[in-house]
Amino acid sequence: MLIKLRKKLLEKSGMTLVETVVGFSLLAIASTMLFTGLMTSVSLIKEANDYKVSSARVSTALDVEDEALIVSSNNETMSLPSVGGSTVPGEYYKYSDGGKISYKVFVPSSLDPN
Repeated sequence: MLIKLRKKLLEKSGMTLVETVVGFSLLAIASTMLFTGLMTSVSLIKEANDYKVSSARVSTALDVEDEALIVSSNNETMSLPSVGGSTVPGEYYKYSDGGKISYKVFVPSSLDPN
């Protein structure tokens, strides 16, 4: 038995075609999964950056009252239930950065500089 084991260890045979094909197919499956995960993460990072830039633009528009970014405004009152149901007069402004992201902001009349 020891002689048979030694004989098998000394044989220098290569890999078969089936082993090579299976190895390449496993490598292809693993790299496809890795590529898909990488592309998904790149897409999420790009979307997060778009929201960050858009939010910064709208924040700046609120600070300097840029009329170009205001989509529409209308007078409404907002009820504040945490303050006993009192109402605060003000306006809702809708801001958009020209893309798919838009914001709705309530500005009380007491803060309105006009």
